[in-house]
Amino acid sequence: MSKPGRRPMPTQLRIVSGNAGKRAVNHAEPEAPSNRPEAPSRLSAKEKKHFNLICDLLDGMKILSAADAITIEHAAFYLEESIALRKQLKKGRFQEITSREGSVTIKVHPAAPLLNADVKILNSLLGELGLTPTARTRIISGDGDGAGKDDLLD
Repeated sequence: MSKPGRRPMPTQLRIVSGNAGKRAVNHAEPEAPSNRPEAPSRLSAKEKKHFNLICDLLDGMKILSAADAITIEHAAFYLEESIALRKQLKKGRFQEITSREGSVTIKVHPAAPLLNADVKILNSLLGELGLTPTARTRIISGDGDGAGKDDLLD
């Protein structure tokens, strides 16, 4: 059974986003270390490259935390897997299959539903990290102090 409503936004992301609802911030929330996580050795070379790219993006937005390492690892894995599946689908999402009798049927390529599932998971992970277009619109650029934000409301 799922909970009603949206998932709560992480406090760090909410602060950087500007706390639109003006709800109280939990100052007693435990803070994760803000150091850069190392790419796990179990990742392939391409996955490590994606891992470091995601870390660079989060570090540039000043929301990188060592606690995000597992989420970043999964995002790197699904990103590499979706690239491999897209390579399989270069000729298209459908394939023609000819039977022994010579009749041709068109079926969905077996990699197509896998790619759809991977992209859905990847978008969810990137949203958790604040790297989707929707999540980026909530983040205040610059130093995050919200300077100039009040001018827009006046």
